[in-house]
Amino acid sequence: MTLKRRLLAERPPFFLTGPGGIGKTSLALALAEGLRESGYFSDGMVWLDGRELLSYSDLLNEVARQIGQHEVIGHPLEDRERHLLQQVGNRDTFIVLDDLDALGEGRRSTIQFLRQSPVAVLVTTRLFPTGLDLPERLGPLPIHHGYELLKSLLVEAPSFEEVEEVLLQAAGIPLVIRLLAPTLTDGLTPSQLIRGIIRARTGVLNRLRLGQTSPTTRVLLVAIRSLTPAQQELLFAASYLSPSFVAASVAHLLKWDDVQHTEAELQWLQHRGLVEQTSRGWRIHDLLLDTVRTLGSAKSQLWHQRAADFMEGGTLEEQLLAADHRRQAGEVTEAATLLIERSEAMQEAGLETQLAEQLAYLAINTLNPPLRRRVNEVQGDLALQQKQWWEANHYYSTVLRQISELPLEQQPHRETVRLLRKRAELLFAQSPGKGDTSYNQKAEHLLRRALRLVGPEDWVEQIRIALLQSHLYEERARLKDALQASRHALAVARHHGGDDFLFTCFERMAELYRELGQAEIALTAYQSALVEAKKRGDARQQAEILTLIGEIQRDEGNWHEAVAAFERSLPLWQLTSLGGGLANMLHQYGELLIRQGHLDRALQAMQEAQIAARRTGLQDLVITTRAGMAEALLHQGELQVSEAILKKCLEEAEQQMRFYLFPLIQRLLAEVALYQGRFDEAERRSQGAILWSRRQDDSIELYRAHLVQALAGGEVAILEALIDTLPPKQMRYERAQLQLRLAERLAVHRREQASRLVEDAARTIERLGAVGELAYLTQVREQYGL
Repeated sequence: MTLKRRLLAERPPFFLTGPGGIGKTSLALALAEGLRESGYFSDGMVWLDGRELLSYSDLLNEVARQIGQHEVIGHPLEDRERHLLQQVGNRDTFIVLDDLDALGEGRRSTIQFLRQSPVAVLVTTRLFPTGLDLPERLGPLPIHHGYELLKSLLVEAPSFEEVEEVLLQAAGIPLVIRLLAPTLTDGLTPSQLIRGIIRARTGVLNRLRLGQTSPTTRVLLVAIRSLTPAQQELLFAASYLSPSFVAASVAHLLKWDDVQHTEAELQWLQHRGLVEQTSRGWRIHDLLLDTVRTLGSAKSQLWHQRAADFMEGGTLEEQLLAADHRRQAGEVTEAATLLIERSEAMQEAGLETQLAEQLAYLAINTLNPPLRRRVNEVQGDLALQQKQWWEANHYYSTVLRQISELPLEQQPHRETVRLLRKRAELLFAQSPGKGDTSYNQKAEHLLRRALRLVGPEDWVEQIRIALLQSHLYEERARLKDALQASRHALAVARHHGGDDFLFTCFERMAELYRELGQAEIALTAYQSALVEAKKRGDARQQAEILTLIGEIQRDEGNWHEAVAAFERSLPLWQLTSLGGGLANMLHQYGELLIRQGHLDRALQAMQEAQIAARRTGLQDLVITTRAGMAEALLHQGELQVSEAILKKCLEEAEQQMRFYLFPLIQRLLAEVALYQGRFDEAERRSQGAILWSRRQDDSIELYRAHLVQALAGGEVAILEALIDTLPPKQMRYERAQLQLRLAERLAVHRREQASRLVEDAARTIERLGAVGELAYLTQVREQYGL
């Protein structure tokens, strides 16, 4: 009923968003049917399927066709729009556009047209357009609802315990459950397909739709075209699936004879981008090619050609194999040169283990001295990345010793500078932090040596050294010096056109401005970093920066801007495989929604955060997000359910010795007791939260626990004293809550003071947009006449 009211009341268009397969189309149809049965829209609806429309012009033509206005076709665009809107307004109808994303470049024009609609408009989309009103975002099914759906798809339903892991991996996505259901009865092990579900909810099929094809995706596309239209649609809708899952599904749907053999290999495919590699070095196209060769059909020839195209692509995995073949053929220098040139890209692609193995083979072969030094240096880089401190120091020291043994005039200064800087990075990485400056001082000494040798032409090393100095200064609480070093790095990058470093410089400066308490300047620096991340097309960097912007806006009391930043980051996080980052952002987003009073959306965000945390194996975040769900339920009045969840969280935190979670859980349990009128228990639990907050040095939870304790005690003097101690900046919301509670107690005998408290709280609540507290504020004003 809430969705129906919003659809009828809000300015069009009304958006339904969510990942592919979540049920947006089904819900849109159900809403349309429900409204029709309730007596609305006697002229029916205008149903627009975005997948059947090639352009914005096609959309206008389809609207005209469905309302019987064919004569508008061929008129100038503005006249057609105006005429259509007028004709639509003369009918008792509404518009449903399913799959806005399929319109591609026509999305913007479509939204502008639909915003002028005189009738209700419902739009389904995966990527919500920024700058518009908040959408209704569909979340995953609760696990018990997923089980009910699974049972409805099977003749003989398995027990919940048998399919619990299947349902957890399906993440509450109805389409995934529908895809997996047949595997439970066709003799295939569910885990064979489940392991292929990628963590992010966008994958190879979504890239196919956007035209970002690679040789691997083209191979898959050939197989997909062999399916029936219904099977194709099922796979295309599942944009969160990985290539390995799609390949296994294609093999199953085509009923290939040796499907069991290929799936035994496919299940171990690692989703590391567009090309995937098994533990035995086979690649996905090899497996599929081997499969179709056994069929002896015309299809085999087509696949053979696609595989040949793939081999010409020169992927990183193929270059690793090429280097190995060259080494075995005695072309050691060529093999080493190839690996050194591509080492950074291979590390970024997650091929560290294979690269390290190849370099270890090369290191024992006869190489010329400069090449041997470069091989040792890359080995040190790999060890540093994997936190193998002793090995990294050994490789770097070996190279520096080899350089020092050369005559002075033959020593390569640029190489020396680079190695000194890397050894300083190693020392900084080993530094225990506050209290112990020995590593820091040694690193600074190495950087001073490097600066004496670095030439004006080696500006890249100048930037890297300045950025490392910034981190060293920060560790020793010399924030202004750290900021100066970051500014110097930015100036050098700008002077020499080092665009690749601009993002890092802006991000570093923003971090330091934030530590210095200069939030506005930090936001400006983060915005500059965001611009650079967009230029590079890096979804992870954009998501991280938007999340940080959201955190600052939240801390500054700009909650609407914070919510907008978090929501902008969501589709970007989903484009990455960083489940931890997604879970952390969703948790912060959910916390903010709780304080704003948007409890249904908060509960949904917390549930999605828990799923992401569980997938990533972040058990502390699993417990934290579950506690967040309990907090949302608490404010919804589900006190018993909330208390049961929190007690389970406390038990798990204690079993896993995650004592830093105690302040949050104990404080929420105290709030439950306070809402239920168990004041003694509330005071006792809040006292426990206070003690744990002090042990964990958690100032925010300490203040919140004091607030619950003061409300449980109810003494006016304690409440007044607490208001003066709350930090006015980070605790605006809690301060307003306390002011309203205190105003209630002073309303009879000290009305003037109570009125001032209410007015002060009102300004804060209205600025923050805290809907729940706004209702309570109205209640206090009406009840006491303040």
